Amino acid sequence: MERRKGFVWIALPAFLILCALGFWQLERHKQKQEYSARLESQTNVQTSPLPSSNQWDAVDVDAWEHRKVQLQGVFDPSREVYWFNHREIFGAGFDILTPLRLRDGGWVVVNRGFIATPSPPQDTYIGGSQKEITLTGSLRKPATRRWFDPANDVDARLWVVRDLAAMASWMDIDPVAPWFVHAESPLSLDGAAAHIATPIANPVRAPVRRVNHIAYAVTWFAMAVILAVMFIVYIRREE
Repeated sequence: MERRKGFVWIALPAFLILCALGFWQLERHKQKQEYSARLESQTNVQTSPLPSSNQWDAVDVDAWEHRKVQLQGVFDPSREVYWFNHREIFGAGFDILTPLRLRDGGWVVVNRGFIATPSPPQDTYIGGSQKEITLTGSLRKPATRRWFDPANDVDARLWVVRDLAAMASWMDIDPVAPWFVHAESPLSLDGAAAHIATPIANPVRAPVRRVNHIAYAVTWFAMAVILAVMFIVYIRREE
């Protein structure tokens, strides 16, 4: 009897955990489908002007994510930072994030492209007139720091987490748009291709990580069924 109770106390929580993991994967699949549908609808919307800085506090940040926008401004390379990233095709490297001063006095942090290099890029601009440029890009929401994320090396301008508020504070820019702008093509200080190492253009569409959540769900549910069968067989043998 004691052995049976012990097995029940082990099998029942394990069964519930396996079922919970299966339902969690189904929920992740649903979220991925909804995200892909929203991404598709936003990327097909006609390019629109970036909302002015006096609208940023009231704008629906989620509704604008991935939308293509056009904006004008002047880059400030003295406040440029590098975000460590890994792209599936090119491997590890750094995205170049440079603040752009808009005509109305607001700021936008622009992702100018990716450089596949194991060490931080240096002097990504070769001079430049710092003239006003017009660029087109897509809006991306910033990331939220998690407890296990390593610290940024701000002295070396290296960032691990795309924490826009922390970046804006370090860059000393205000007001700043609530999104990053991912430029559709690599940009230099004056809009010309004048890099020491030419960045790889940002993808027009945000990449969606390919994970077969349905297969994972089936696996968890199958394990739960196997455990239930083992439990039934054990109980019958004990009778």
